[in-house]
Amino acid sequence: MNEYLIFPAENWVNISEIDTSQYNNNDSPFSFLLVDYQELVSENKICTYKRTVEKINDASRIEDASLFLFELQENNHQIIFHAIDIIRGGERFNALAPEKISINQREKSLENHITNCRKTVSISIDDLRVGDVVDYSATDIIHATEHPINGKHYHTVFSLNWNCPVHLQSIRIVNHSKRMIHLQRCMLENGNLVSKVINVKPKTTFLQEYIDLPQMPIENEAPDWLWSDFLLATTHTEWNELSSGLYNNYTALGVFDNTIKVKELPDIDLNDELADNIIKIVRFVQNEIRYKGENHGVFTHTPKKPEHTLNKRYGDCKDKSNLLVCLLRQLKVDAHLTLVNTEYGIKISQLSPSPFHFNHMIVHIDFNGKDYYFDPTIKKQEGDLENCATLNYGFGLILSEEGTSLQQLPHDISEEVFNLHHIFNFSDLENSGSTLSIHRTYYRHRADNMRYFLQSTENKKLASDFLKYAKEDTSLDLSIEKQMTTVHDDVILNILKTEEIYSIKNVMGSAVDDQLHLLTSIYLEFPTTLNTDHPLRIDLDGLISHDIEIIYKNSPLQSEENKTIKNNWFSYQDSISKAGNTLYLSASASPKKQYVESQDIDTYLNDVEEMRLRSINNFPYAMTDSSMLKKIGHWMILSSWLIVFIIVLMTRLS
Repeated sequence: MNEYLIFPAENWVNISEIDTSQYNNNDSPFSFLLVDYQELVSENKICTYKRTVEKINDASRIEDASLFLFELQENNHQIIFHAIDIIRGGERFNALAPEKISINQREKSLENHITNCRKTVSISIDDLRVGDVVDYSATDIIHATEHPINGKHYHTVFSLNWNCPVHLQSIRIVNHSKRMIHLQRCMLENGNLVSKVINVKPKTTFLQEYIDLPQMPIENEAPDWLWSDFLLATTHTEWNELSSGLYNNYTALGVFDNTIKVKELPDIDLNDELADNIIKIVRFVQNEIRYKGENHGVFTHTPKKPEHTLNKRYGDCKDKSNLLVCLLRQLKVDAHLTLVNTEYGIKISQLSPSPFHFNHMIVHIDFNGKDYYFDPTIKKQEGDLENCATLNYGFGLILSEEGTSLQQLPHDISEEVFNLHHIFNFSDLENSGSTLSIHRTYYRHRADNMRYFLQSTENKKLASDFLKYAKEDTSLDLSIEKQMTTVHDDVILNILKTEEIYSIKNVMGSAVDDQLHLLTSIYLEFPTTLNTDHPLRIDLDGLISHDIEIIYKNSPLQSEENKTIKNNWFSYQDSISKAGNTLYLSASASPKKQYVESQDIDTYLNDVEEMRLRSINNFPYAMTDSSMLKKIGHWMILSSWLIVFIIVLMTRLS
């Protein structure tokens, strides 16, 4: 089969007539006069016709509008170019030049250790000018093969939210298959996500036109699962049907055939507790099997046999998951492959069932009546079964012979994940003996992430980087007394603790009005927005807390203060107290939800602002009289330190 052809559109396509002279809107750098999607769904073939008529109003658009790219699957995929016309000055001329068509194998995911062997067909236009109208049309065809879903399951997302004006968008679906096609229109109405369903019966056609679609950008704070306006077209099915269908397909291909002897694996003693052996096998697959994907042909959605993965000592998420499942089943452990999406979160549960919703595979274990999920591609995890990190992937589809419905993965976003503890010792100011000790405690997935970061970074760089972070956070002149090191790593409870100690130089020279000014802001973890038309995403991944001890030569004056903020989306509390010659500050923030509904954003923002006001703080470096304590003001610097530190650290780790 040729990768591409140049040929007129087939008879099933309806060619729209459009008068390009009547559209003179130049307010946007470019606009689409027509976006025409037509799809023919057959039992073993899916044809997608696309035609765009684009008006170029500014030179900034010329480069993108001059190039069309198509990524081909294996030999079952073909592109048919119909026409590329340029309309200029009322005249139409052909710009479809065969010599401008090229085929490349780009391997876009090679840096992520994945090869997919897909080819990219590109076609370019040489002469494109401001004021031109580009009329382009082509059809791509996917034929069904032994692949479990390509060409067999229909799945298309038609976006109705564009980054430019669209005068007319047409969607036409011709169902020549024996199965019903499920159309789900998702949109926002009064800030709420609304879903409307239409079914296209076999041997029928759906046609819908959308006129004058406005430019509607989505803010970055919108949750990943939110598409503001789209039409999802899928083969009508149920989650349990997909589960059993894929499982039985894998069984027929021999994916689960296994001759590996689990007792031959290192550190496995069949006399040990079963829970301990489960963790040992999980860690073996995570750490000893290298991640590498040969993601082409049937293997785009089908794992390789476990012997292949173990012998090669590498595999992608599907291969490593299947190896883990087969090893656990030798111990009579109930384990299954599970499909997830690492980006959608809760969105999958709101969408019509489709195998194309998933981008990752993990493993589900049912042990002693409790569900556990492990991602075999994550390295250097610790913790026993009860203290291992849970996966915040939202929902998963467990593959089983009888079929399983969509399941929500157990993950408590309010669990403690991080504590930051600063100790300022100003008890010996006269002899320049002031120190700053920083202690960090990481739990569960934060412990896993930090453990990997520390073990994969050179020690001198760690010391230099964390000194820089400490200086930036405190605005103090610091020098290292003890560089950042791991002081405790509990691999059973999955708790990691680090410590660093710094000498504070010239405290009095660093202070203003006898106070240390540490100005940061807690509310950065709790985003604000000017757009209340859609839900707002909250990125906080668990309970985070911050403690500060300030040790003075003299006893601080008596001072007590407490503040609590509680709502449906987060809880926050702080306090100040003293004992002996030490002042204690503490704060914590814990999420309750991962997003705020649009109708509740105003209430949420009021609480965020109240929390923000408590983060503009100073405190004295010496406690000599009552005026010093009065200068503390809004003392809750500790909470703001915590959040900004976490934001910076997460960014650096990612």
